[in-house]
Amino acid sequence: MAERLHAALRRLRWLLRIAKAATRDPRLPRPLRWALALALAIKAVPLPDFGVDEVILLVVGSLLATVYRSRFREIIAEVVLERRKGPTHPEG
Repeated sequence: MAERLHAALRRLRWLLRIAKAATRDPRLPRPLRWALALALAIKAVPLPDFGVDEVILLVVGSLLATVYRSRFREIIAEVVLERRKGPTHPEG
């Protein structure tokens, strides 16, 4: 059971890294990045949202999977490379 929880937390961290990278990457249009950030912020707040965040995530996900697929794959590849390099600590 603990292994499953650990795996779920790893996957959640992975997805949050990708979402963070997607909301900051200038290769995606600003309105798309804002919509993704807004939907994730609504998800994080424990208030009734009437399904707005799900609709936004559905639209954003559809656009990322179709129109911006190659750009999104590049972003994911960069996150993978960054993860393999390990954390970078500024010296100083």
